[in-house]
Amino acid sequence: MLTIYGPQDKTSRFCDGQSRRDFLKIGGMVMGGLALPQLLAAEARAGIGKSHKAIINIFLPGGPPHQDMWDL
Repeated sequence: MLTIYGPQDKTSRFCDGQSRRDFLKIGGMVMGGLALPQLLAAEARAGIGKSHKAIINIFLPGGPPHQDMWDL
C-alpha cells in the first residue's frame, strides 16, 4: 500500500516516517504516469493491437528448483 502522508498527529511534518523506498515508488509512478500518454499514442500510430493471450501463473512453494530438474 502506498501512503504519501506521514503519521497524522500535531508534531509530525509532511513526510515524517517515509522511507527512501516510498519516495522511489512515488517517483516511478509519476514517471510512468507522465510517459503513459506518449506510449499509448505511439502504440496507436504503430497499429499494435491487443493480443488475446493469457497466462495462469500458479506459485507453489517447495519442491526442487528448476536448475536441478533440467536433465532428469
